[in-house]
Amino acid sequence: MVRNMTEKEYLNKDLELKLLQELDENEAEMYGRKCAICGKRQFMFVLPPKEVEIELWMWYRKCWKCGKETPVLWTSPHSVVGEFNVDPVSFEELPKKISEIYPFFKLTFSKTMGENVYGNVCINCGAYQGNWFVWEELLEIAYEPSKIAEKRRISLTDQERLERAFPEEVLNLEKHHISYDPEKFVFCV
Repeated sequence: MVRNMTEKEYLNKDLELKLLQELDENEAEMYGRKCAICGKRQFMFVLPPKEVEIELWMWYRKCWKCGKETPVLWTSPHSVVGEFNVDPVSFEELPKKISEIYPFFKLTFSKTMGENVYGNVCINCGAYQGNWFVWEELLEIAYEPSKIAEKRRISLTDQERLERAFPEEVLNLEKHHISYDPEKFVFCV
């Protein structure tokens, strides 16, 4: 989703400070840089929009256990929020919303991971299809436009938006405060 500059919502100073404290030392130093002359920040953190469009792709595959066809779904490789790709478990509420629409996508036990995960189960025998295998198949079907695609809109919670805030360069320090008069030349670092 492309948003113009006037629509962007930046983090307030308190939340931005909290986010900078959670970053590792090198990232915090880079994203916290300011102009030595005027004090303006080089980067500001942008919040993703409150509503994002997530594209779900559904297709059919043979169940590994019973051999019958069963529907499976995954998010499109084009589903991006801010600078992050989205998968069905990227957001806390997304798996629940998907399972309400598609009952074959539900909380199930993964023997490989040793825990309950959201994933596709066979509509015939109930076998978990394995998120890795479904994702791997997604990469193949991405080149087959005959597959069914559905788009759904979800709302992000404030916490989910904060977790996906991303830095954006708003000030080029190398060209900021530069004068073409050699006597007044200032280079900010």
